[in-house]
Amino acid sequence: MRQIASLLLVAFLVCGCARSDDDVAGLLKDAKATLAAHRDSQGKAAEYAQCIYNLEKAQVLLEQKGDSSSSLAQEVNSTLFWAKRFSNVEIANEVAKLRTVGGLPKATAKTAPVEKPAAKGEFADSAITIKAKAAYEEAVKFASSKSADPFAVSLRWFQVASQFSGTDYSLKALENARQAQAQVAAGTPAVAPVTDATAPAAKAPQQSVLTLEIEELKTDKPEYVLIREGEKLAASKKFEEAIVQYKCAIAIRDTIPAQRRMGRAHFELAQKLNEALEPKYIAMDKELAAAYQKAYELRGGNRVFNDRNPAWVAAQRKLTDLRKEADGPMLQAAAAQGCFDKIIRMSPGNKDFDAAAYSAVSMSRRPTLKLTARTYIKEFLKNYTPIDGTEQLTYEFCKSEYERLGH
Repeated sequence: MRQIASLLLVAFLVCGCARSDDDVAGLLKDAKATLAAHRDSQGKAAEYAQCIYNLEKAQVLLEQKGDSSSSLAQEVNSTLFWAKRFSNVEIANEVAKLRTVGGLPKATAKTAPVEKPAAKGEFADSAITIKAKAAYEEAVKFASSKSADPFAVSLRWFQVASQFSGTDYSLKALENARQAQAQVAAGTPAVAPVTDATAPAAKAPQQSVLTLEIEELKTDKPEYVLIREGEKLAASKKFEEAIVQYKCAIAIRDTIPAQRRMGRAHFELAQKLNEALEPKYIAMDKELAAAYQKAYELRGGNRVFNDRNPAWVAAQRKLTDLRKEADGPMLQAAAAQGCFDKIIRMSPGNKDFDAAAYSAVSMSRRPTLKLTARTYIKEFLKNYTPIDGTEQLTYEFCKSEYERLGH
């Protein structure tokens, strides 16, 4: 009898877990359908609130199983993170009503906090960098397991980009989010927002400048051939060589596509250089701390700091060399900003969404321009409106940067 009872209990638990996963998947599917129909919260507040509530309910079911790290749990969390980006007072009130009726505990209505890098000497706090790296690597695994669902992948990458804004991993995550969103755009037709049945037919979705440039670059003009060669090199992470190709293209004819791709190559080269410097920053922090302790010597029963202590002098020399090396990424970020600013000057009405966004982000990567960057991002958020999913991701990331730079 005991064996039968044990088998029945195991069967019950297995069936319960399977049902729970099915319930979560159903709630997630409904929420994603709402998000696909509305890039923001401009639909009906009650409909958008139901989306958020469904995701919170899915979190409860996962918490009851003790699941916080599975692929399904990650997708629920990242989708909820994205949905809450657009919540306003009206939507929040509707969600509160649903929680009251449905009995959802308030404690579950949370998303992971945004990590805020704290200044540490010349460099970013290595503890935050380590967390960002771990989150990035988790997202890599998630992206691999969900390769057939680029929409879910794009939201997961966006979550990492926003939560660790200010680190190089956030910029890498943003690039990955944009690439995944480009897959969404290529594989599915644009979904127009839900409108009143009596309203006039909606206009065809606008195409972003980036989409139009793809067609432009297919021509066999010499400068475009060079740009395509540069793109191949950039895709292989050979950014210095790619920049040479873009400069050759510009020498033939200065075009926005060439400037844009050269700016992105400088931008990604800055990240590549920073990534190589990361372990040196961490080692330097440790060496400085150890040398600082050694520099205190006993003199007449008192501890006195000796700034000529050999260990301290050696550490200071290494720090000077590392500061010079750290200028490399900053120079590349400045070069990137120069390209993006030139695009704006070359564009009709001096407006280009992608260039304005990346000019602002390139500026935000340089500590001395923190206040200027925040002002620039504020103007960008005020003057530009995203027209597709890729632009929406970039726009929301700039909001995260604006918030970070305010601290």
